[in-house]
Amino acid sequence: MGKTTLPTTTTPMRPTGLLAVLVAAAAVLWPVADGSAQSRSPRYRPAPNTGPVLTQFDEPILPSLPAPEDESAVDLETLPAAPDTRHSPSTAPETSESMAPVTSPYETAPGPYGESTGELFDPGCLGCNSEDPAAAVYSSGTTFWRGNWFTQLDFVTLYHSSPHPVALGADTNIVNRTLVGIPSYPNMLKTTDNSFRYEPGMRLTAGRILGRDAGNRDHYVEFSYLGGFDWSKSEQITATDTKSIFTNLAPGGLPVVDGIPNVPVVVDGFSFADRQAFQYTSELDSFEINFRFRGRPGRDIVALQPDGAWVRHSESSGIRGFLFGLRFMTKDESLLYTSSADEIDNPNAQQDFEAESGSYQVDTSNDMIGPQLGIELLERYDQFYIGGRGKAGLLVNFADRTSTINTAVGETTSLQTEKLDDEHLAAVLEAGVMAAYQIRPYLALRVSYDAMYITGVAQANDNLALPTFPVLNVEGDTIYHGLSLGIERLW
Repeated sequence: MGKTTLPTTTTPMRPTGLLAVLVAAAAVLWPVADGSAQSRSPRYRPAPNTGPVLTQFDEPILPSLPAPEDESAVDLETLPAAPDTRHSPSTAPETSESMAPVTSPYETAPGPYGESTGELFDPGCLGCNSEDPAAAVYSSGTTFWRGNWFTQLDFVTLYHSSPHPVALGADTNIVNRTLVGIPSYPNMLKTTDNSFRYEPGMRLTAGRILGRDAGNRDHYVEFSYLGGFDWSKSEQITATDTKSIFTNLAPGGLPVVDGIPNVPVVVDGFSFADRQAFQYTSELDSFEINFRFRGRPGRDIVALQPDGAWVRHSESSGIRGFLFGLRFMTKDESLLYTSSADEIDNPNAQQDFEAESGSYQVDTSNDMIGPQLGIELLERYDQFYIGGRGKAGLLVNFADRTSTINTAVGETTSLQTEKLDDEHLAAVLEAGVMAAYQIRPYLALRVSYDAMYITGVAQANDNLALPTFPVLNVEGDTIYHGLSLGIERLW
């Protein structure tokens, strides 16, 4: 903005001189009033691909008028006041769309390709506009989580830890004795045989970005589902001698315990067996609804390249996020333990045996619901970020157990059933590390490895006993861990 110097004289100023002062003042102040001159305020920011725009924060720069030698020749009170358009947009001259004055302390932030995102930012942030022609954009923190909606879809492989070891039965015909004389049964059926494997599942998250606060934190609400897992395992043993398999679930256990001969309780259908087997299944599903708030990267930096060009790119930034919400989980298990013995009807045999069979099924269900808290720590570099996350929840577990024993000895059959339920406190802890690469402003590839620990649940292998049912045990725990690969989409 130039300055106009008025001529001075040693003689008293006539009315024509006063008119010249007014004309000169109007000529200098007019560019400030119509917004065509650049402001020297630190709040100035040029509009995309246009000249400067005055915002309501700009202070008009008034010209410095030289004082006449005879101050009494000019009556300053008679000069008209300078026009002030800072808070009266309606009085400012009409401007084109690209030169529209800003009427809010925050404007809508343009996207990296000029699109509107609906996000708000401080217009005083000089250089925050990705279309600023001052430097070529290599990468920008403004592309981090831009949009209104987002979805995340992950393919997950999850490992289920082995349950507490429970010996169901053993072939008592083969007994190996250790150096101290304690017997062991190499042909034993245990629930830890054939551990659970990695099972495929999915994690689906969808959410809405609510906005950004004055602390430059994004606020959003999300719904997340983790599930589709179905673990299973099975095992069986066969007697090496006639009817040499006994169950270990009856009082007294096996015929020899800790080197001491024992007389176990005979259970129809499960003692003096020729074959025994079990099949164990487990399922897990988790539903969450969370409110999150997370910081954003710091301002971009501009670097001078060897060829003399300026390049703008995002600066590595530490980002913290927090969440609180409600979590609902289900963990269901089923264990089927079967036993069978062939009929022996031989005149030369010392004793005849009728055919026997038994099946013992235990189904447990855990429906857990409660609040949870979480934290997320990220480090962002240009188009990718790495970090860690954790969650902790205290849930109320509505657990129940259904037990069924079905036996047959010859033509005699028996059926027993029992159903128990209880409310108990459960806890879930979850932690993981993750990384993501932003291949497009609204598309990213994700990878993570997570672990989860659940305690205070009813598990099938912890609720076994023959010939009578045990009390409901709700003190089981399980560890899950596995790898996930997926994509993230915002729009």
